[in-house]
Amino acid sequence: MKQTGKKVGDAPAEELLAELKYVRGLVQEVGENFIMRKQGEIETLISYLAELPPTKVRDIAQDWQRQFRVLSVKPAKGRLKDLKRLDAILEQLLDSIIEHDQAPAAAPRPTPARKGSEARALPAFLLAAVAPRR
Repeated sequence: MKQTGKKVGDAPAEELLAELKYVRGLVQEVGENFIMRKQGEIETLISYLAELPPTKVRDIAQDWQRQFRVLSVKPAKGRLKDLKRLDAILEQLLDSIIEHDQAPAAAPRPTPARKGSEARALPAFLLAAVAPRR
């Protein structure tokens, strides 16, 4: 009887190796997609900051610059906890920017009501519908 060089128990080992190679590819793909998503979020943050009035940017800039400077990450180690820290600080910054962007401006002055009529605030879509056409 001729031996092919493979033992009967080699099949499970080969299957495991194939699965590990597949998982290695998954790690690569997930990592690349995470990086692309985070870079896109940073670009969005940059766009939001560019659109905010300088006074609102000044309100948040100093605190956030300090937080970025004390951020403790070790990129060479490739640690998951470093990615979590970066993810958390970017999410907090986005929330802060949105909060400052949506801060109410000075309240509009109410228009004086005409004699004998009630002053009512109409929703914007109704105001557009009843506005005179030109």
